[in-house]
Parts: sequence; C-alpha cells; structure tokens
Amino acid sequence: MAPITRRPHLDATAIAVLVFLTSLWGLQQVSVKVTIQEGLSPSLQAALRSLGAAVCVFAWIAATEGRQAVRALVARRTLLPGLGVAVGSGTTWRLPVGVSAGHTLSLDEGMAITPFVHPRLSLDGCGRCRRDDDSQLTLGVDVDLGAQWRVREALALTAALSFSGSAVVPNEPMLGVAIRWTPAALK
Repeated sequence: MAPITRRPHLDATAIAVLVFLTSLWGLQQVSVKVTIQEGLSPSLQAALRSLGAAVCVFAWIAATEGRQAVRALVARRTLLPGLGVAVGSGTTWRLPVGVSAGHTLSLDEGMAITPFVHPRLSLDGCGRCRRDDDSQLTLGVDVDLGAQWRVREALALTAALSFSGSAVVPNEPMLGVAIRWTPAALK
C-alpha cells in the first residue's frame, strides 16, 4: 500500500466522496422515517444497516488486502457461525442463525475476555398468539452485544444485551447471562 500524503486542499475526488457520503447519510434518515410508517421496526432497520456495513468492511478487506486476509480472519475463528433454538411462553419459539464476531484479549493466569457482536436472522413463531387463535410466523433480525470472560480453559461466563426486530418476540432490549462449561473430552 502506498504511503498517505498530506494535501493542502481538497481535490475533486475528495469533494465527490464527501458529497456522496453526506447525501447517503441524509437519504438514510429519510428512509428510516418512511419505513417506520410502513411498519418496519427501528431495531430491524439498525440490524440491516449493520449487516450492510459488515459486508462493506469484508469487501474492503478483500479489495485492499486480498482474499487471503479474509480467509485468515475466518481461520483465526474471529467469526463463528451459530445455530440455536429458543422456546418461551409455552407457544413462542425462535430459530436463530447468525455469526459472532469478537476478539479475545488475554489476561493473566490463562484468563481471557472476549467482547463480541452477534447479528443473526431468526425465524420467530407463535401458536395461538393472536385473538383469532391463529398462528404467526415472522422473520426477525436480532443483534447481541456482550462479552465472555474465560475463567479457566473449560469455564466461561457470558453476558449480553439482545436487541430484536420481530413482531412475535417483544422489541425490548433483553439481558442474557450464561455459564459455559466444556468437558475436556469435547475440546
């Protein structure tokens, strides 16, 4: 990569990029207001924008550093795929599929802390959840922000805030806490 040189004035390319970005940001504010009126929740909009930003970041890494840099990022297990099922309230269920992105920071005595973001799509269902006893099925976009503290190699504590954008599952932020124990035979 060529070294960055300082310029005393803006050239045509810099001005074009500035005008494009500010127009895009202004259009984004208008689109948020319009889509809220159409019934698309702000949480879902934020999750979709975050997903779009992640795609742009990976495209930038691939364009500037090459595809081997993206493969190295995935090989270091920085991005972990996930699949799970959640059941609640007797008739509400969720099938999420997503990717976790985080970076492990090593601490003393084998401990580590990993802040992470976990965007995912979820298929949310509810049986007999409406007044007419009809079932409902929606696609939601959810985002978790949290941290995992590895106390020992086999034991970790996790806390996360979850934001969802589904008509079935409440659109309120939720706090989740978990203890993870991995037996030596499964490592």
